Amino acid sequence: MKIGDLRGKPIVSMAGGEKVGTVKDVLIDTDKLLAMALVIGGGPGQGFLPLDRVKNFGPDAITVEDSNGIRWATGQLHDDTGREASALMKLRVIDGSGTVTGAVHELSIELPSGRVLTMNVRKGGVFGIGAESVDVPVSDIVSIGDSLVTVKQLIAMQA
Repeated sequence: MKIGDLRGKPIVSMAGGEKVGTVKDVLIDTDKLLAMALVIGGGPGQGFLPLDRVKNFGPDAITVEDSNGIRWATGQLHDDTGREASALMKLRVIDGSGTVTGAVHELSIELPSGRVLTMNVRKGGVFGIGAESVDVPVSDIVSIGDSLVTVKQLIAMQA
């Protein structure tokens, strides 16, 4: 599933029969290339929900047994290693030949494991029109730094 498809989905407590928040982002461990938690917004503010506390990722909502698994922020949003997926978007991507091949546009993850499957890289275009893109398999990602992503070799872009 694309991370963009998760944003905006309601999180529903089965025990409480109520919406407890909305997905704002996904917390990614960039060393392990693994989604760790959903960053959510709700009544108490912002918090995060570890993926192992999710009961189901449905087409209309994400369900949890109850809201006890949500860690509401009292200061720093999270104390784990990782970065919000939105912080990774627009990072420049450089391949093994030293060529800037584009920028990160989207990540696809496997649910419920959270394993990152692909990174979509886009180049050119205006508001997505005329852009070229390619899905880079996770096996070709070498590292994700503060301002760059390095990949082994980028395959041909497609318009």
